[in-house]
Amino acid sequence: MKNLNLKKTFFVIMLLLFVACDEQRTQEDDFAKLTDMKQTILIVAGDASANDSTDCRYVGLGAKACGGPWEYLIYSAVNTDTLLLLELVKNYNQFEDELNRKYGRTSDCSIPSPPTIGLVNGRCVDLNKRN
Repeated sequence: MKNLNLKKTFFVIMLLLFVACDEQRTQEDDFAKLTDMKQTILIVAGDASANDSTDCRYVGLGAKACGGPWEYLIYSAVNTDTLLLLELVKNYNQFEDELNRKYGRTSDCSIPSPPTIGLVNGRCVDLNKRN
């Protein structure tokens, strides 16, 4: 378990160093960086596996131009470096908000409903989205 977290942390640090090289970035570069940041977040969040529903958490991901997140990311506090994840999400949300202003992006002004989290087959899930 610790070895996996160490590998995730190393990967994240390397990716952050790569995307931190911000000389003259184009719009395409900026959105590629946003995509890379999201991929890193998903890797750090992992598969949301847990032993108990009390280990399940969620965080708003993304920044709509009208305000609020695009979606909610569900993760397991027991199998995720929560502090690292929340810092990555904060940076991602701030960067997307910056891009919204920089490029005059718009969005619908709907607000996604927060998930009702629970544990199903050993994974934290949104109980509202179960089939």
